[in-house]
Amino acid sequence: TSATSTELNKDLHVAHFNAGDLMRDITGQPHEKETGPIQREIAVDIALDEKQESIARNSTETGPVILEGRFAGYVAKKASIINPNLRTFIVLLETSEDEAARRKFKQGENTSLEQTKADQRERADQEVQKLQEAHPEIGNSNPMDQKAEAYGHWIYDLIIINDGMPVKEVAEVL
Repeated sequence: TSATSTELNKDLHVAHFNAGDLMRDITGQPHEKETGPIQREIAVDIALDEKQESIARNSTETGPVILEGRFAGYVAKKASIINPNLRTFIVLLETSEDEAARRKFKQGENTSLEQTKADQRERADQEVQKLQEAHPEIGNSNPMDQKAEAYGHWIYDLIIINDGMPVKEVAEVL
């Protein structure tokens, strides 16, 4: 999604906020390519969500923004429900488990494709658990699910299955 957001922003020229960058600002930790995934307390997730929600709320004054992150859609939807004047267009870029593992494996972080898949499954499960802990209102649901709802509203306005799609093509669709 980072590459797609960057490509999309070449045409839109709006503020772009990546959840990983925001989290590193909050924790002071370096990029995960240098250290591995950030290990964090739930308070960090809550602070990140509050930061993203603040950015979304303030966009009515500062102008359009791109919020990028696993939970950014939920946060933006919540902000738009609280403030009906906040206009959002929330996109889920969905990639199959196999495609996501192939992309990550190409980066050379694991010795096998199967281990990459297992690591990604574990990380996704951990992320959902953290989100459920940080936001008890979502119960047992997974806000990254295509059919996810927030406060009785669908989260996503558009879902793009981007397996095999070059970044530039995804950005053009958007």
